Amino acid sequence: MCYITVQASIGSSVTLTCTVYGAPLYWYKIGDHGAKTLGDNGEYEGSRTNSLKIKYMTVNTAAIHFCQLTNGKKGTDITVSILVNGGWSAWYTSGSCTVSCGGGSQPGVRYCNNPPPANCGLNCDGKYNDNIPCSPSACPVNGGWSLWGSWGDCTLTCGTEQQSRSRTCDNPAPANNGADCQDPEYEYKSCLLPACPVDGGWSLWGSWGVCNVTCGTGQQSRRRICDSPAPENGGANCQGEEYDYNLCTQPTCPVNGGWSSWISGACNATCGTGYQSRNRYCNNPSKANGGADCQGEGDDLILCSLSACAESSAATGPVAPIAGGIGGGIVLIVIVVIVLIYMKRRRRKPLDDRVSGENQALQIVDRNVSLRQGGERQEGMYINIARASRQSSSDTDDVIPSRLSTKEPGTDDSNTYYNSFEILTTVKIEELKDYIKRKQVNEGLHSEYKTIPYGPQHQTTIAQKKENMPKNRFKTTFPYDHTRVILQPTPGSPHTDYINANLVDGFEKESCYIASQGPFKHTSTDFWAMIWQNNSRKIIMLTNLMEVAKVKCDKYWPEGGKPMVLGNLIITLQTEKERAAYVTREISVEDKKTKEKRNIIQYHFTAWPDHGTPDPLYLVLFHRHVISDHSDVESGKLLVHCRLYGFQRDMISDRSASAFNDSSF
Repeated sequence: MCYITVQASIGSSVTLTCTVYGAPLYWYKIGDHGAKTLGDNGEYEGSRTNSLKIKYMTVNTAAIHFCQLTNGKKGTDITVSILVNGGWSAWYTSGSCTVSCGGGSQPGVRYCNNPPPANCGLNCDGKYNDNIPCSPSACPVNGGWSLWGSWGDCTLTCGTEQQSRSRTCDNPAPANNGADCQDPEYEYKSCLLPACPVDGGWSLWGSWGVCNVTCGTGQQSRRRICDSPAPENGGANCQGEEYDYNLCTQPTCPVNGGWSSWISGACNATCGTGYQSRNRYCNNPSKANGGADCQGEGDDLILCSLSACAESSAATGPVAPIAGGIGGGIVLIVIVVIVLIYMKRRRRKPLDDRVSGENQALQIVDRNVSLRQGGERQEGMYINIARASRQSSSDTDDVIPSRLSTKEPGTDDSNTYYNSFEILTTVKIEELKDYIKRKQVNEGLHSEYKTIPYGPQHQTTIAQKKENMPKNRFKTTFPYDHTRVILQPTPGSPHTDYINANLVDGFEKESCYIASQGPFKHTSTDFWAMIWQNNSRKIIMLTNLMEVAKVKCDKYWPEGGKPMVLGNLIITLQTEKERAAYVTREISVEDKKTKEKRNIIQYHFTAWPDHGTPDPLYLVLFHRHVISDHSDVESGKLLVHCRLYGFQRDMISDRSASAFNDSSF
């Protein structure tokens, strides 16, 4: 039997040619179930032509193919087979590997049966035996460090911080269960930074101290310390007050009795010189709560001086001189007796009693006039102390004009008060009665009184701003805009240049005094800033901290040995000397920033009552002490304050301020 064989590899295309010629014809494939007519499809092409193309060799197309004409004439069988090249089997080893890990070798053999060559395929290429590589397991690789990287940046500007650098475990990296790198991956060192500022913090408040009085209403204080933490490295000091104050109430204080003003009776003569009795009562105030009685006498006898007695025209001849001599002798004896009794009773009276009372100054002048009757009379003067500056009596007939003068039309002096006419400030005693009668005509005294300036005379807009009102002790009394003390403002803090205080002119120098209200607790820092800014070295204080159970001025100085910190200033009480009517304190002030130190002297007059005027003798003693105190301090602006500078005691102090530095006063 004749046949044709065609070999082709898997995936290749094969073209079969029919061995008979004619048409039409068909192609057939002989399979397990006999011959199958082929048609054009995905595997075959040209099934009705002389050339049959197998598009893609597969196991399915590996079969016997033949062509046949329709007349039954059959062509030669064409066997299409797949060409198979030989392939090696796996190596078969014998013996052991030359190493326990990693790459070694051992003898091996292989066979060309995977697949065996077929259909004219090629045999396997290469040796069938050889030493083949072996690796029971990969050898472990221990890790190794790379070089250190660069140091990182410091993120802080102060304080304590560390910077770091790192390395990686990749030189080599650990493998096959090798050990990791030893020692740390990161390295640290401290940054070279300055210490950070630490702002101060207050400790808890301490316990309240004992009350500073044993009766009535006083104050007690407590303290906290700026140590939680303490300020360090330029940090800010604690804000707020180191000391806190609270009112404390003790049993009611005893009230010592005080004399009323003298009430004089009628003179026992109608002309010439006589005497009159006077009385006073222990009811100003009355003693209470176990207080002491008034010291001294409740009644007194004083001389009275009337107009000279007219001589009788009927007394002529020798009888008249004799009668006149006898009468004069009797009068003289009476006067001597009265004077002796009066002087004896005055020696028994305490000094304080002789100078007490609101009208004592005028009474002393009257006594001096009366005691000089009978000889060459020295004229006493009545001083109008309620209307003008205090001036001593003189033996001159000159009229001393008031400092309050007439304001001419068209003039403007913002620092002077003016009246509409000149005011007489001194009046002779013998002319006082006529002077009053003249002034009562057409309500002259009333008109003169109305000329005294009352209320604000200039603008006070700064003091009445909303942010400044809490700094005013009273809501109707303010410093003038053009003469107020202007504080150096705190940087970054608006509305800090105001304090309730005015500059006051002296007799020879402008703005050499400061009249201020007594500070609140919350304005004490401003008060001391004003003292420092104006280089004030002397403080005249004319009020008590408490008057009639009311706080009149907050305590702005510390206790002895306990510094007070207010803003940038450290205030320390060095010495304190207490006398009957005043206290002298030496206070040191240090600027925390510049370390400059100054000594301040405070003269605290303690005998000024809440209402009324003090004992004149106490004022004189206080004044003499101040002007005679030659403490080694520089002469800055003299500061005078009461609870409010606008009231009477400060009006007096303002007018007499020059006297505190004038030795001729």
